[in-house]
Amino acid sequence: MPPKKTNRLKRYVLLWIWRVQQPGQIFNIIMSAINMTLLVNLYMKWRFENPYVGILLAFGTVMFALLTVAYLWDAKAKMWHEQIEVSVHKNPYYYHKMTAKEIVGYKMQWVPWMRKVGLEEEAQFWDSWCYEQMSLDPQLKKDVEEILEWRAKATQR
Repeated sequence: MPPKKTNRLKRYVLLWIWRVQQPGQIFNIIMSAINMTLLVNLYMKWRFENPYVGILLAFGTVMFALLTVAYLWDAKAKMWHEQIEVSVHKNPYYYHKMTAKEIVGYKMQWVPWMRKVGLEEEAQFWDSWCYEQMSLDPQLKKDVEEILEWRAKATQR
């Protein structure tokens, strides 16, 4: 389905937010390391005659510590697995809600197929479930209708 024209400004702003976030993660790590280095350097500067040696040594130590924690977090603790599980289970569409594409898919493919092979009770359940989902969410109903209108226009060509 083509993107809506009314959301162009919103999409443009979100696109730039996404573009800034991607290198922002790396930039955040480097800036954190520099910040910690300069803080630690205040306590270390009496040890080195050349201040740049102390700063580079502190920066290397801080980066090593950050990368070690990152490796342990990722490879050993596998925290990202739990993060994905939590994000999936917090998603209302995982358990009981349906997206517009799912409703259209069920109404146009699965429900007719179930009726054709004799699973009338199952087809009735899914048909009523889709209707219930659309009655609970007016925006979902509007999205389903837009998809069906778009499909009807596409098949007339």
